Amino acid sequence: MTFNDAATGILKEIVLVTGMSGDVVTTMVRGQQGTTAQNWSAGDFASQFFTAADQNAMAQKANLSILATASIPTPTVANTSLHWNGTAYVWA
Repeated sequence: MTFNDAATGILKEIVLVTGMSGDVVTTMVRGQQGTTAQNWSAGDFASQFFTAADQNAMAQKANLSILATASIPTPTVANTSLHWNGTAYVWA
């Protein structure tokens, strides 16, 4: 899950959800994939984006080396969420 601030859209934090009760997150590990735990406010966004870790997990499970070398750019710390822009997947 990725948190993003509504005010600027600049602050991001990726978390690993480790527990759910129905549709409520009960536990999570914060500051994943090179992000830092942030303070969040009511109205900020929580979204599920395809991340670099998701891509790596798929490649490992499928054991397909071609998936790991697909034409998807390597993310940086600032660019850790993969988004569809209508034409291609881009890191944001």
